Amino acid sequence: MKKALILIASTFIGLQLPQIITLKEYYDGKGVIFDKNYKYPFIESDYKEPFTPTLKQIKQAEDLLFSSYYEYRTKVLDSFKSNHKLDTKLKEPKKVKNKFFKYYRQYAGYTNSSNDSIIYIGLFNFSNQKKASDYFEGWDKILFLGSGRYYEDNQDCYLINITQKKIIFK
Repeated sequence: MKKALILIASTFIGLQLPQIITLKEYYDGKGVIFDKNYKYPFIESDYKEPFTPTLKQIKQAEDLLFSSYYEYRTKVLDSFKSNHKLDTKLKEPKKVKNKFFKYYRQYAGYTNSSNDSIIYIGLFNFSNQKKASDYFEGWDKILFLGSGRYYEDNQDCYLINITQKKIIFK
C-alpha cells in the first residue's frame, strides 16, 4: 500500500523515481538510472545541464570504462608519483569487466560546457550482499560517495565522456 501511495504521489507531483535496470552482459547485479530531474550532487566545473542517460549511452560508457581502465588508472597513479604497478591483465577489457562484475551501478548524465555528453558511473561492490546492503543502503535512491576504509575498498566512480570516448581525468 505504501509503495502504491508513493507511486501515485510521484505521478501527480511529476517526480520520477530512479529506474532500476539489469545489464547481464556487463555485470551481475543491478543498476539505477537517475533522470535529468535528479539534482546531481557533485560539483563539476564544466557542468552545464543534466540529461537522462539512455541504455545505449550507458552501454557506451561501460564499454569505455572496460577498454580505457588500465590507461586511466596508470595516469592517476603517475599523477601521484606512485610506484604501485597495476596488474597488466587489466589492459584487457574482459579482465576489467570481471573486476567489476559484482558491482552494482549508478548512472547519471550531464552535458559539459563543450556540449559533450558525460555519464557518471558509481560502482558499489555487492559481492558480500549482507555487508554491502548495510553500507550502501539507499544506493538505488540517491547518488552518494562514502568515506572510510570500507568505502575505499568497495566503491569507485568514473566520469565517462562518451562524446570524446574517454574517461575524464582530473
